Amino acid sequence: MPTTTRAEELKKQVNVLWKQAVGQLEEVKDAVLKRTDRFDAELHWLKVERDRLLKLLGEQTHKLATQGKLPMPALVKTTVDRIDDVVGRLVAKQSNGAGSRKRSGKSAAKKAPRRKSPARKKAPAAVN
Repeated sequence: MPTTTRAEELKKQVNVLWKQAVGQLEEVKDAVLKRTDRFDAELHWLKVERDRLLKLLGEQTHKLATQGKLPMPALVKTTVDRIDDVVGRLVAKQSNGAGSRKRSGKSAAKKAPRRKSPARKKAPAAVN
């Protein structure tokens, strides 16, 4: 049985240590990724919750403003008036659109005009 030299033994030990270090780095990487995923999920949930609460606040403020229970600065009054206008138009469209769709069986929405595709270049004629 051949004996291993000191250099070969050292090389084997370095390889073992290298594999252990790579394995530990993989574990650290996995832990960091899990933490990042949790952070991203929590950040997304917080943004969704913020948006939900802002919507609720807007609805509550609009209700109080239209009932005259909330003093309104001019900027808020302008926004409330615009909301009321849009809601009124939306209700009118829905009530008018529902009747016209039932009669004609077609949607009241118009299609956008079709865009022309760019002209294709002709291939050069074959020379015989």
